Amino acid sequence: MSLSIEIDLQNEVPTLLRYAYVEARNDSTNRQVSSFLWNRYPQMATSRNETDDWKSAFLGYSYPDTPFSRVVRAPSVPAILSGAEAHLESVDIAQNFNDPELLDKSFLNGPTNSTILLQEHSFLMSTFLLAVTLALILLLLWYPLRYWWRCYNLRSADDPSSPLSHLPLPPGSFGLPIIGETVSWITQGPKFNSNRRKKYGNVFKTSAITLPMVKVTGHEYVKKVLMGEHEEVTTVWPKVVQRVLGANGIVNTVGPSHKHKRRMASKAFTAKALNSYLPRLRINAEKNIKAMLDEERPRAYDRMLKLTFEFGISALLGFDLNSKEIKTSYNTFHDLVSNIFSMPYRIPGFGFDKAMNARTELLDKLQDQIRKKKEIVMEQLRNGEDVNYEEEPGALDIILHEVLQRSARKHECLNSQSLNNNYEGEVKENLTADPPEEPISDLALTEMGVELMFAGYYTSASALTSCILELSRNPKVFKKLENELLKSGILSGEDSIDENEDARPEFNLQAIQKLTYMEQVLKEAMRLRPPVLGGYRKAKRTFQIGPYRVPKGWYVIYNIRDTHEFEFENMDTFDPDRFAPGRDLGDNYRFIPFGGGPRTCVGRAYARLIIKLALIEMFRHFRKWELTSDKLPRMKAIPTLHPVDGLPLKLFPRERIGVVNTT
Repeated sequence: MSLSIEIDLQNEVPTLLRYAYVEARNDSTNRQVSSFLWNRYPQMATSRNETDDWKSAFLGYSYPDTPFSRVVRAPSVPAILSGAEAHLESVDIAQNFNDPELLDKSFLNGPTNSTILLQEHSFLMSTFLLAVTLALILLLLWYPLRYWWRCYNLRSADDPSSPLSHLPLPPGSFGLPIIGETVSWITQGPKFNSNRRKKYGNVFKTSAITLPMVKVTGHEYVKKVLMGEHEEVTTVWPKVVQRVLGANGIVNTVGPSHKHKRRMASKAFTAKALNSYLPRLRINAEKNIKAMLDEERPRAYDRMLKLTFEFGISALLGFDLNSKEIKTSYNTFHDLVSNIFSMPYRIPGFGFDKAMNARTELLDKLQDQIRKKKEIVMEQLRNGEDVNYEEEPGALDIILHEVLQRSARKHECLNSQSLNNNYEGEVKENLTADPPEEPISDLALTEMGVELMFAGYYTSASALTSCILELSRNPKVFKKLENELLKSGILSGEDSIDENEDARPEFNLQAIQKLTYMEQVLKEAMRLRPPVLGGYRKAKRTFQIGPYRVPKGWYVIYNIRDTHEFEFENMDTFDPDRFAPGRDLGDNYRFIPFGGGPRTCVGRAYARLIIKLALIEMFRHFRKWELTSDKLPRMKAIPTLHPVDGLPLKLFPRERIGVVNTT
């Protein structure tokens, strides 16, 4: 190692002389070369008391256990002695380097520079000794730290008011002090859960970054957690998600407010509503799938993200945007969702800041649209009109109509102080279910719109990509699904359609729901690769799960993928016949890609619809598709499960869109 330093000789020479020799030594021969050095330059002093007479200063430094020495020269000594900052230059003296002429030439003819270079071999030794010392200190403190960490977590489990305090905590490990088992969790991925499940059982404790938690697997325990919402557990999201999505939507509200908003949102996903979205959805599906033909190796996941976004714009928000507006909105929305799981520190230009700026921009656009929609709905209500589904309203239009209609009815009943027979049951339900102090505001409606877009964006694109992946790897499944589409009339055989006949049949929601094998393919893809690997809850009170207690305040994670692995045999085999009609699946909580209980995905019917529409268009445009690699793509779990490479495909277009060559 070379060390570059500056030295003021007037102040620093005494210090330097304490560990440097005023001589040069050739260690291999043990012959001092200082004699000719000092004799050659008689003005050179060997005592620091005589430095006033120096015209040129030479200092030697010997390297232990090496045949080399270092000689350093300080030019311009008068400037040094006047207090000016001096700089030294150095020359190595190698083995048998004892020629005064060479030495003279090395010093006097060499360039002067502004640094002193000292080969400090002891630096490595110092670093080594420091590392050993720290290791010894850590070793001495290891067991006390482990003991403290265990006591810290056990104290957090104390709940004297609970009658369940006698029950044991689940088995498991709290891991390393402070960080817990975070490193193992990150590095092992899904194997973290399966390995510990095999070791401890379906309920085990762990910790991550100071947070004690319990992980549960299997329909019995998962059902207990999901059905305990509002009473025993409450949903929790990272702080950034809470801030970005807002506190007024469905996701971050609890109790009666959550039930009321969820009831309003569910009106947008009835069969009648979904049927009204179908024309818009088909147009977007056709446009995006057809665009894949223009790409040499289209990335399925990237295209499905754009597709689900445009589905959301047209069907969920009910907006009619041109291509430029769609592109601008997509970029803004992507800034929001791609940074929603960032660190909770708002630093300009970083993730959280980008997400919050995108949120502000989206809310401004949505609030303008909601004000316009609100005026239209109020006029409809004054005229006694209901939602006109033939006009293809968006989900937000339907929710807004339901909110304003119920608000008007409640207001009317409160003013009249009477309940007529027509509305008695309904209004009583509203008065008890809706918190009277918290009507659904424009801000809440706006945040609900952002939530709907967020929920249907990543998860639907993930499930769609998994279907495309497995269909490329399983040609028999592909062929069977193609035959189902032929039988349903969605695809046409070349011998059953004229050359000039339109091969774009009309179909509705009911026709799609009759595609039972497509439903099986979708379910199997989500069983094998659920978009979300698990969900978080926090214990509102100490409760029992199996033979164990979950302490109040601890986090609870239900594992979706691990539950699927536990509940189904041959987890890694893609077999849609698992979900064939007539097959007994047992408890509904064996298969939980959409969650369960009071927080089951409110838009799950919409998600199934858009995935099936996209698959239909893939089959109409392509006779097959293949992966560009023989290896399965590496998957990433955040924000939802997706291939790291985007799943590039090799496409094989049909000769005529929607027409199958049966020969």
